[in-house]
Amino acid sequence: SPRIEAMRGRPPICYGMCCGSQHLAPTAPIQLPHQHNLLGNINMPPRTAIAVLLTAVALTVAAVSPAQASGGLWCTIDDANVKMDIESGVTRGMGGPIFNFRASAELLVKDVAPDFAKLTLDGNLVHSWIDRDETRLLLYTERQGDAPFGSIEITIETMGDREEAVDIKGKYEVSYFEAERQKGEADGFIRLTGDVTCGGE
Repeated sequence: SPRIEAMRGRPPICYGMCCGSQHLAPTAPIQLPHQHNLLGNINMPPRTAIAVLLTAVALTVAAVSPAQASGGLWCTIDDANVKMDIESGVTRGMGGPIFNFRASAELLVKDVAPDFAKLTLDGNLVHSWIDRDETRLLLYTERQGDAPFGSIEITIETMGDREEAVDIKGKYEVSYFEAERQKGEADGFIRLTGDVTCGGE
């Protein structure tokens, strides 16, 4: 018929990657229009470009999340025996891991050795526990070198929601030890206790 004769001159209609014994070349990568290609002039299939962009977004979210999940902590001791200041960043949850810890202390009592009178304790936090309604800090340092042994241990404990209250009252204890003071019944310690104020966000 005329319809069949007209169709005989047309190329075959193919589906998939081949048509009979004739194989077609793979589809070339599509260049995204320049104004929409966020990765610059990089030739890649659209699916690959989308996957790269989604990965970049996920990495950005991961980088921002820690900052959003952190807060701050500060504590102050100011009495006739001890002056102390603490500032730190705190990660929320998991017992409140601490970062960027800064601390300084001054002992004002008699019989304090000159090297223990004023202390920088940035790297001397040996234990911490910070929860919504509880803060516990333990700092420790000891004398280095050939001089007689000496050490200072400072414990800070507060109870209260530091995110709700501006100032949270607690207690501190300082245990100052000098080996040279161990004579007779003396155990070599000077022990100081008092009030501490902490807060945070």
